Amino acid sequence: QGCKDGKEIASAIRDATDIDAHRAAAAIRETKRGTLLGYLDDFMGRAERGIAKSKNGSTLKEETVRQYRVVRAALKEFFATSKEYGTSTTFDEIDKRFAETLIHYWANSGILPASINRYQGCMRAICNRASEEGINRNGASLKIWHQLDDEDGKKTEYALTEKELDALYNLPLEGKDAVCRDIFMVGCLTGQRHSDYSRINKSMLHQINGIDMIILKQKKTGETVYIPIVDERLRAILERYDYTLPYVEYHTFVKYHLKGIIRR
Repeated sequence: QGCKDGKEIASAIRDATDIDAHRAAAAIRETKRGTLLGYLDDFMGRAERGIAKSKNGSTLKEETVRQYRVVRAALKEFFATSKEYGTSTTFDEIDKRFAETLIHYWANSGILPASINRYQGCMRAICNRASEEGINRNGASLKIWHQLDDEDGKKTEYALTEKELDALYNLPLEGKDAVCRDIFMVGCLTGQRHSDYSRINKSMLHQINGIDMIILKQKKTGETVYIPIVDERLRAILERYDYTLPYVEYHTFVKYHLKGIIRR
């Protein structure tokens, strides 16, 4: 109404179409954010860009974001096998039954109680953050995550012997199994956390007084450590990858490769 010629009509149609398109896009975004996985993806995207903050207003640590990545991978596996829940699961569906089913699945998958407790901490934090943003209006989702008693399930600490390390080093493996074994061996031979040894690269290689050293800043402590490359197995593995270890997502690294390798 009120358009006098074809150009005005065409312009009015474009304006109306753009408005509808924006509304549709916004509706899709809200629908995705309304699901547990959709919100988790959105939150992690904001965290990785430094937008989402911790409670004290500081930028979330990379270690924290990494833990959310692990939980997201574990959630996707659960949804892929569950007949009751899926990727379209919304916050309204997160109740005690959901929590018990999810925790039972993780426990049966061989995940240790201590790790399940960390996963639950992430789930509680996600439900709480979504509530603060007005997306999660399900109060029950904030009350259902309870720490497991892992007195009987605490992991035993093992110190691998030289014979065991040699057996692991010489185990004939191919593809991703071989890569994961090599990354784990680097961890054994440097004594570092996975968050540190998994990101060793050529820029960390230095020579001090004729000794080749790995110099890295630990993510958890912020301390700089100096690691001499004196074990020939460590040197051989690093040379195999030109001193830059390939990246393998932590959940995949542990569950689908490392556990099977260690059993062998």
